[in-house]
Amino acid sequence: MAFTQQARNRLQKFVKTARKILEDDFREQLQSIYGMDPTAGTVTDLQRLHHLNTAKFETASDLREIYVHYRAQASTLGDADSAATLRRILREQTQTTLHRLCAIRMAEERGVLQLALSKGMHSDGFANYKMVVG
Repeated sequence: MAFTQQARNRLQKFVKTARKILEDDFREQLQSIYGMDPTAGTVTDLQRLHHLNTAKFETASDLREIYVHYRAQASTLGDADSAATLRRILREQTQTTLHRLCAIRMAEERGVLQLALSKGMHSDGFANYKMVVG
């Protein structure tokens, strides 16, 4: 089924809005929880993040490993911009999440997965999740 131009425009607008929401949320988490500021290019020392529980501390550690790896790649190309490296992490996390949400939604539409996103908190999948964790 081919998309009409109107459908393409609506989809493009939706994806752009979803990407912006995800990016803003990830930026806020990077800054306030994990001590990584993509705007300023600063990375707080891991040992100074006393507010983190074990799971979030492990995530912070993983993010720093990714940061070090990307910085090493960038330095071989002559790019030493810390902020650019953090923006790359932000962009990749945003895109990965958006792609996964789209894949789940497409699987729902094809009947491969139980509805979990399409009806929001009224989806059967969401109700099952609440029952398991609640």
